[in-house]
Amino acid sequence: MNKGWWILWAVALMLSVTGCVPQKEPVVEVPTDIVAVVDEEPIMLEDFEKNFGILEYTYTSNYGDDVWAQEYEGRPFKEVVIEELVENLIKEHLIAREVLAGGFSADLDTVNNFLAQYKAYMASDQEMKAHYESYGITDEFLKDQITKQLLVDEYKSSIREEIAKDQAWIEKLYGEFKFEVRARHILMTDKNEAAEVLKRVREGEDFSELALEMSEDASSAQKGGDLNYFSRGTMVKEFEEAAFSLEIGEISDLVETKLGYHIIKVEDYRTLDTIKMDGITEEEEETFKQYMISYTTEEVTAQRVEALMREASIERYMDNITER
Repeated sequence: MNKGWWILWAVALMLSVTGCVPQKEPVVEVPTDIVAVVDEEPIMLEDFEKNFGILEYTYTSNYGDDVWAQEYEGRPFKEVVIEELVENLIKEHLIAREVLAGGFSADLDTVNNFLAQYKAYMASDQEMKAHYESYGITDEFLKDQITKQLLVDEYKSSIREEIAKDQAWIEKLYGEFKFEVRARHILMTDKNEAAEVLKRVREGEDFSELALEMSEDASSAQKGGDLNYFSRGTMVKEFEEAAFSLEIGEISDLVETKLGYHIIKVEDYRTLDTIKMDGITEEEEETFKQYMISYTTEEVTAQRVEALMREASIERYMDNITER
């Protein structure tokens, strides 16, 4: 008899006696009726689909059916909307849990009042009513959504009050919060060429002269790339975020937008302190102050929600989402 066969048989016998025979991995069933689990608390697929139904009607009404065939930052628009909706449902869940733990509860009369307004509006739009019904959107679901929104509003409101009451924080914002930025830029559509220009800037060549020579933004190139002062919300998102994050004299890395690749140099910025030096009324100052508090509230809210997400155990089940 073959000696090798005996060795294999002996090993098999030993494993079976000691209970060490390799076993198949147990099949873990993935639930199909959820899109996420947050600290063992499920976010149901049904809720996702109804929320998507609301978004679908809103986008289609405002931008037409073609919006779903478009791309956003190189990805199908619908895919982006779906991912953002799942993330927003997770954030909403965490915020609601945080607010409820603090003892706040949405007022039932307020919820019913908002529901009545919503239904009155929906009654005047039969297409909207039919679309909602096709997704099974009921009064109870709408009440639940209104309640969650009130909890989110309470969360933001508490942060806003915290900022508004902190005089040291307000004084700091007066001197640091940038209302306007003055910047120059060089725009190139070719990334490699833009990288070469950035290298020349870093090596000390005059920014204005390079803008005049190389920038493809004809209107600003003639002024050495000067865009003058601009406020928040007037430039494309990526450009604005980069410009408002730079200090005076600082030069950005390449900033990609739908227009191409930008090199940005900040020349100056204005805070509420510098705006006051130019002379404004008390009413204007209060308007600036409230805007500053509102903007900061959104920033702090985003930071705290991100912290909640980092602390939570989150599982996503994107494969459960199917095309409708």
